Amino acid sequence: MGGVSNNNISPLLDSQLLDGNHIGVEIFKYNPASGGSFSVFAVTAGGWSSPAAQTTTLNPGEGAFIYNPFTTNFTLTFVGTVMQGTLNVTNVQTFNLISSIVPQSGALDTALGDTPLVGDEVFLYANGSYQSIEWNGTAWSSGSSPIINVGEGFFYYTPSATGQIWSRTFNVN
Repeated sequence: MGGVSNNNISPLLDSQLLDGNHIGVEIFKYNPASGGSFSVFAVTAGGWSSPAAQTTTLNPGEGAFIYNPFTTNFTLTFVGTVMQGTLNVTNVQTFNLISSIVPQSGALDTALGDTPLVGDEVFLYANGSYQSIEWNGTAWSSGSSPIINVGEGFFYYTPSATGQIWSRTFNVN
């Protein structure tokens, strides 16, 4: 993906999805500030269904749903410089669709550094349904921390009026 200078859906995913073989793929970007609506960007024969694909980001730490209408899977590859230092994902009061800001998998609170607040809840999507895991202040309702995979988006709900910040210090060394 050489030459991409920003994280807007277009041009970020153009070389992988606008090849004529992915017509019908849709990207759903969640917007909690609008009351929980989704912006939808579909791959069409003429490019993206909305010019907003050129101004809508898919940054590290943000998540999205990707609808694949095909019977075979495909892989999207994101290339860039791994962010380092103190990295923050800001969660507003309500649902947020987020991901790990660094390409690393592991337990959300231990390996990935999230410090959940009482009542925070993680929703992981698999096999057509969600698994809900809530933090009660001392433990996760599932008995263990949610495991987040590289490139996996998930819903994070926080009831806190001030929101919640997932802050992590990361260095490649």
